[in-house]
Amino acid sequence: MKRQLLMLALGLSFLGLKAQTTEDLYRYLQSYQGGSARIMGLGQAGGALKGDLYSISINPAAAALFDYGAFSVSTALNNNSNRSQTGEFTDTASSTTLKINQASGLLVFVSDKSVWNKITFGFSYDQTAAFDNRIKAGGFAEEGLDRFFLGFAEQHNYIDLLPYDNEFIEEAYRRIGVDYGYAAQQGFLGVYSGLIGYDELGYFSRVSYNGLLQRYNATKKGVMGKFTLHSSISFKDRILLGGSLAIQDLKFERFSYLEEDGYDTPSTASKSSFDNYLFTSGIGVSSQLGMLIKLSKAFVLGASYATPTWYTMNDQTAQRISTDAALEDLSYINFGLLNFYDDYRMKLPSSLTFNVALHLSEGMSLVADYRRENYGDAQYLPNSNASFAAENQAMKSAYSTVERLGVGAEFTKGNRLIRFGYSSQSVPAIGGSIGASTAISTGIGYHYQNAQLDFGLRHETRDENVYFFDALLPNAALVKRSNLRLIATYTLSL
Repeated sequence: MKRQLLMLALGLSFLGLKAQTTEDLYRYLQSYQGGSARIMGLGQAGGALKGDLYSISINPAAAALFDYGAFSVSTALNNNSNRSQTGEFTDTASSTTLKINQASGLLVFVSDKSVWNKITFGFSYDQTAAFDNRIKAGGFAEEGLDRFFLGFAEQHNYIDLLPYDNEFIEEAYRRIGVDYGYAAQQGFLGVYSGLIGYDELGYFSRVSYNGLLQRYNATKKGVMGKFTLHSSISFKDRILLGGSLAIQDLKFERFSYLEEDGYDTPSTASKSSFDNYLFTSGIGVSSQLGMLIKLSKAFVLGASYATPTWYTMNDQTAQRISTDAALEDLSYINFGLLNFYDDYRMKLPSSLTFNVALHLSEGMSLVADYRRENYGDAQYLPNSNASFAAENQAMKSAYSTVERLGVGAEFTKGNRLIRFGYSSQSVPAIGGSIGASTAISTGIGYHYQNAQLDFGLRHETRDENVYFFDALLPNAALVKRSNLRLIATYTLSL
């Protein structure tokens, strides 16, 4: 049983290759928490806020709060810093990116001849998730790459892992993957790397050790973007209704590297390294409905519902292994040799958001948003696929309903604005391997005639356990994640 769990975790947690896993689903559920500088400065709260185009992404009815058309664009400077602690080993890694993360336009049509006194049409692009990140970690482990390859090789006959006569090794690697699947492909790498062998008794490890020193490095890149068409309508300027249709685009890329040494002298190899590459792309569709009620000029309540997002996904992978016992031609299996896989489908869960805006005076406003989203409802489709069904059940068991709260205050004096905000997210994983996150934010703005320039600054922290292989093994790192984000937004009223 332990070996089966090890094999699963190696394939899923560390490599993240062809097999779609709960960890992949969780990655795509993580929100970027970006948007406009004003909303970010207010703790990501603003679904009932007038005058910010990003509020329409939170609640599409917010478009009917505008009296005039508008256009805005935002640029984000994003820094991720990770501090990994593994026993006595400490590593740090960071990455910084600069991107245009939001652009929106809105047309407003007003009528004084109907109770439906306002209608709006607009578009927006929002970067809903950013994957740019780096992790470095190291530590001692009791089991290594040989156990990974053994776990997969034992699922297949040895003859299935052999090249044909006059077949190049890279051709055999790709053919075995197509004919017999991912597990056989890993067994093939294990045999020809010299880490495992085969005799009349079956597969066996060709390296021995009492403990290994492992060094792990992972670099992630990519974004999730949402292109939205939206419309809203106002009834007597008291009840506002809105809806949107979104096309979502996903790009994710990961390079991971594991090096280990500490093999005993009788072993065939003295050290080994294993590199993996994953590229995932997807196209999704979703919709959203929202309502706002203006109880008075100073008090606005709202709610919005976002449907699940249905994605069509595709994966490409590549691998590279190096040992001093490997077959020389094994170097031809490298990142230039891609594995292509069939498309599959993914569903991310729906969400429900409640919004409040309170204008206490001409110079002070308070806003708050509360959102619920059940991470356990994320699925691979169709559920009739036995592998997908197993992962979907694991998702329900591993992840819970996530609650997000954002509150903020905005102070206005003349044409100058200052903002403060706080946001938190509950623990998403059952079992505590991922901690709650908290963030504080601030921002300033300057309004001149029909233009406004805003800046927002946000700092978020979260603790997370990252396992090189599996929670059963002692090679885990406690990663303290820190994110610092600066956004600038320019808004022009039409």
